[in-house]
Amino acid sequence: MKRGAILLALFISLVTIPFVSSEVLFNQINPVYNAGDVLNIDVTLQPLSDTNDFFEVNILCQNNSEQVFRSPYNLNAGDSRSLNIQISLIHQIIGDMQGECFLEGIYGNDSSRSQKFKVSKLINIEASLDKPTYNAGEQISIRGNAMFENGNPGYGFIEASINSSDIFITKPFLEGVFDFAIILPPSISSGDHNVLIRAYQKDNFGKIINEGILKREFSVREMLKEISINVRSQSIVPGTDNIFYTVNAYDQAGKEIERQVAVRVYGPADNIIQEKVQTTLEESEFKTESNMTPGYWKIEAILEGFTSQKLIFVEERKEINFNMMNSTLAVMNIGNVRYSNPIEIIIGDSKVVRDIDLKIGETKYFRLSAPNNDYSVIVNEGQNELSFSGVTLTGKAVGVGELREGGLLNFWLLGLLVVIVGGIALGIGAYKKKINIGSVFQKVKRRKPGVVIASPVNNVRKDNSVYVGGNKEEATVVALRIEKSDKKVDLIIEKILLLARSEGAKVYADGEYKLIVFTKSLIRSSQTENIAVKIANEMEVLLNNFNKTSRDKISFGIGINNGHAIVENHGGKMQVTSLGALVSTSKKISCESKGEILLADNIHSRLSREFKMEAVKDKNLWKIKDILNRSQHDKFLDGFDKKF
Repeated sequence: MKRGAILLALFISLVTIPFVSSEVLFNQINPVYNAGDVLNIDVTLQPLSDTNDFFEVNILCQNNSEQVFRSPYNLNAGDSRSLNIQISLIHQIIGDMQGECFLEGIYGNDSSRSQKFKVSKLINIEASLDKPTYNAGEQISIRGNAMFENGNPGYGFIEASINSSDIFITKPFLEGVFDFAIILPPSISSGDHNVLIRAYQKDNFGKIINEGILKREFSVREMLKEISINVRSQSIVPGTDNIFYTVNAYDQAGKEIERQVAVRVYGPADNIIQEKVQTTLEESEFKTESNMTPGYWKIEAILEGFTSQKLIFVEERKEINFNMMNSTLAVMNIGNVRYSNPIEIIIGDSKVVRDIDLKIGETKYFRLSAPNNDYSVIVNEGQNELSFSGVTLTGKAVGVGELREGGLLNFWLLGLLVVIVGGIALGIGAYKKKINIGSVFQKVKRRKPGVVIASPVNNVRKDNSVYVGGNKEEATVVALRIEKSDKKVDLIIEKILLLARSEGAKVYADGEYKLIVFTKSLIRSSQTENIAVKIANEMEVLLNNFNKTSRDKISFGIGINNGHAIVENHGGKMQVTSLGALVSTSKKISCESKGEILLADNIHSRLSREFKMEAVKDKNLWKIKDILNRSQHDKFLDGFDKKF
């Protein structure tokens, strides 16, 4: 009973004694603060009972907490105390805390939290460049502003750098505004770049507490700064070595760039030999001839005000070319210096030595004689030896006589006399056989050594097969017309005629015309038109190549006609006499040609599968456009190269 009364009295005393209680009130806080800001807050303490204790304020950010205020207060129940607390958001107080935060106040046995706010270390940057594209070495102007995230104008330092260079500048700024310039390096590479802008603020201890970064893109134009010429070799042997060169162009950063560049090739006299436009980085070839002038040649490249030159030394070349025309040996200086040396001529078992003195491009002719027979003739000039087989010679003894200009005339007058006498004899024989052939020749003209051509009238025999002294065969004539010729052109023509002779064709000259005759018995093939066109195509290629590389252009025409001719065999030597208008028509066709191959209509249908052709407007002629069977044509020319 007594124990129960005691417990009841204790319960009543606990109920009637008031708890010690207090209240902490925070006023409104800004939503964002930057590091270094001062957090200025008003706090009200209102204890519900007498309280004598410390009032503490802590800042809590993402599970991190730091005490920022602590002070004792003794308040009676019902009293109210207003406090103004200033909290510096510096590293020494809040450390590295940032992000979403709040304040917690503790007084006595009670606590209270403030509304949430953000602690930021960000500076927002806005900037613009004066233009998007620049030249190397040009100035970039940059303007902008930098604001703390709390909305206040920033201050501190502004820093700029370019990613592709070592440019780096720093300058202070105030009130959130900056303006500065960067000069681009002269050697900055072309293309896209960016400028990195950085704004930052330091505390009193030099630690960066607020920072912002911004990138702005710009581009740099490609600018030509240098050109150069590179060659495989600076010394060449003409006719053996061609000149290979490359023009290189470089931009401001030394990078190779592609451009169209004008190139000139000069001879030793500083005369322009070739002009062309080509692409940099690509190797070009300048083809040389054996008679190129020796000395220093120059290659010059010009591009956008830049010029580069390279000298090439063309070495001296002593070289002569031999050609046998019937019994006449032609010796031509195809080198680039005067040729003065002896040559050895071997006729059968006999040797004859002759001193040769030739200017560049000059040709001398020698009449070879020996007892009537066919001989193997070998010509040796020391370094090279050339052999001619089956050369028909006449005379009493082995001899080599130079045919000078007057001698040449006398020689061909003698030949003319032989033709006339032969014609008279033929006429007498025909009279005796009661054959009315009229005149065998309409005209016979003086020609160059070994070249005599006659234009006969039609034979009146009715069988159209066997004629006086020979057979009637189908013949194809290629007429090459050259208006103006010189020694260089003569070299090219001689190469063409050599190709024709290698096939067995007969070659004649008539003023400005070169006539090449093909028959079945001469070339031992029925494809006279086909071979004639292939050789004509080689003519066209060689002459057009000459015009591309030579300052003095030549005008030429090529005509091809088909008809009939009489082919006679005199002691193994073939002789051809054309019938009708075969030769004259071939010449007329060549006059219609302007540097291309023209065919008579009677050939077109036979060659339509071999060659691509198109009709000449308002003319009964056809123009060769291309060779359809290229492999056979190349094989034909390869065979020629192997022979010679």
